[in-house]
Amino acid sequence: MMLTLLLPLTLLAHFPLSSALDFNWCTKTPPGFRKCGELQQEYQSAGSVEFSCSHDLAEGGCLQEVNEEPNTVVSVNPGKLYHSQRLGGRYKVILAEDYSSAVAHTYYRYYSVAVVKAGRRHLKLLDLKGKKVCHGQYDYQGSTGWDIPISYLYTYHRRFKMDDRCNVLDAINRYFGASCLPDSGGSITDNMRLCAACSSGTCSREVKYRGYKGAFRCLVEDAGEVAFLTHNTVSQWTDGQSTESWTAGLKSSDYRLLCPDGSQVTVDNYNQCFIGWMRPNAVVLGQDVPAGLTTKIQNSLRNPPLRAAERIFNMDRYTQSDEDVIFSGETKELRIVEGREQDPGEYLGDTVGRSYQYSYTRAMDGLYCVTGHAHTNHVNILLISLFYVFIILF
Repeated sequence: MMLTLLLPLTLLAHFPLSSALDFNWCTKTPPGFRKCGELQQEYQSAGSVEFSCSHDLAEGGCLQEVNEEPNTVVSVNPGKLYHSQRLGGRYKVILAEDYSSAVAHTYYRYYSVAVVKAGRRHLKLLDLKGKKVCHGQYDYQGSTGWDIPISYLYTYHRRFKMDDRCNVLDAINRYFGASCLPDSGGSITDNMRLCAACSSGTCSREVKYRGYKGAFRCLVEDAGEVAFLTHNTVSQWTDGQSTESWTAGLKSSDYRLLCPDGSQVTVDNYNQCFIGWMRPNAVVLGQDVPAGLTTKIQNSLRNPPLRAAERIFNMDRYTQSDEDVIFSGETKELRIVEGREQDPGEYLGDTVGRSYQYSYTRAMDGLYCVTGHAHTNHVNILLISLFYVFIILF
């Protein structure tokens, strides 16, 4: 049972799953592989499920393992799930990360919103040309939801344009004023306006204004006029919810959301004023795994043995960086996904009508010329845009 875990990382490939094991847990980082090994021992000691651990750093590697060995479990963010299922991957979503521990239903949406300081009533969602914007992070892999507001502007605002090569960074650089778009991957050159508002003066080395927390801080400290956040970001760092010095005295009532209809509302009215919605990161299996085994894995991971429960969402034990260690750092527990929503398309919002209009799938469809691993398809994008206009008008 320990063979996969003990092999040198350079030798790990795709091994057939032993019939004695319930599943293989594929991890994408060395810290995640280490955590998996410790969890494996705790589950085994408790007489719970039996699983092996593998490690695959290749782009799409773990999801490819799921295609080859359906009893493989892997945690993915919405962006990777979107691209993989669009390219023919056969998966089912079995669990969703929960970041609040206060949601009564099984899993939930979090909303992408545009936040400004109260009193800046002249600012409107579709009139941000030349404005300074705080972005959490340059990302088309779905880990920050940054693609939702950019797709919204590209789809609905005529003044936000991309050239025939779908150069989104150039379009953003021309559209917004001096902004901050952290990019640890180095895709953005530091002489662009997109880096001018960063605390470090660069996009590549920016830490202070990175992520949703950082983008909100960027707004608080007036480095930007607008911040693209999730609906719960402001509440997490205001009204005494944080002890960090930069949050002292911050009140949620001092901030407003920019709505698609041109109005502004208080931050607690996010369900009436948002740019799009996104699902949490998910745990997936192969599509053809039997229902009985699926349920066993769901229950085992959602209700781990005591010692495993102390480690399953812990990051500090395994890394000092802000990288995810199997699950994202904000995860409080896992929620079981059932029924139609186990289909990746349904989970991400691949439906017709208002639900699709604001879903993450809609956002990624609109930007597929930028994000797709396949060919650019401008005709599809045009048809999608016309479909949205039809919905709005009728």
